[in-house]
Amino acid sequence: MRCWGAGFICILALAGCARITATSGPGGTITPSGGVQVWKGQSRTFTWQSMPGHVFADLQVDGAPQFLNGATSYTFNNIQANHTVAATFTPYSTHYRVFNSTYNTAGTPLDGCNACHSRHSTSGSLLNTYGTDISSKRSQGASKYQAIRAIEQTDSDSDSFKNIDEISAGKFPGDTASHP
Repeated sequence: MRCWGAGFICILALAGCARITATSGPGGTITPSGGVQVWKGQSRTFTWQSMPGHVFADLQVDGAPQFLNGATSYTFNNIQANHTVAATFTPYSTHYRVFNSTYNTAGTPLDGCNACHSRHSTSGSLLNTYGTDISSKRSQGASKYQAIRAIEQTDSDSDSFKNIDEISAGKFPGDTASHP
């Protein structure tokens, strides 16, 4: 009993193979993609990458959103059943561009919407405490740049570290578990 052939197609599904269906939306890729056959008990890692002009938005595993804190891979461990994994991407927002250009976060864990969003969604909801603080400053008339600069010396997530110190260390200023 083997999983074999092109793409390791399982010859006998009941022989201990499982299938992970990996998909990505426009603006990025997930690797490997499509139907990935694995032996039960194995682990399999999936990675994603956004295309120019886009940023990773969300990862869903078996239909449930995952909070990844800037990670660029997800591993299924001790696989016993079929699964799905889906990566979505969104065009860079002007908020993201202002944050990235102000703090030079390209290529860091902060290179995405997670700095301000608990889990970015296409509706732009689910702001974390840092995103809420920026939104509050914006509602008071501050520009995007002025808003992020205005809260640098505050501690949006109440973890005893200033926002600017967390950002400088590549940590998330809206996540109490992420600090220098």
